[in-house]
Amino acid sequence: MVKRVNNWIAEGKNIKIFTARVTHENEAIRYIHEWLVVQGLPALEVTNVKDFDMIELCDDRCVGVITNMGIPR
Repeated sequence: MVKRVNNWIAEGKNIKIFTARVTHENEAIRYIHEWLVVQGLPALEVTNVKDFDMIELCDDRCVGVITNMGIPR
């Protein structure tokens, strides 16, 4: 995943870390940034807010559904 994220960054894509563990200016962001750097990534933007410009969300637990149908993909 680190390689994929670094490739996306090299392509100029806007990458964000999405987690429910933070709120705006939450102290957890500092720890997440530190962890990212140890993993070989820059201190990316960390948010808990989805936006309509998202084109992809990667998660190890989510299940995608067909839009407006609720049918798993």
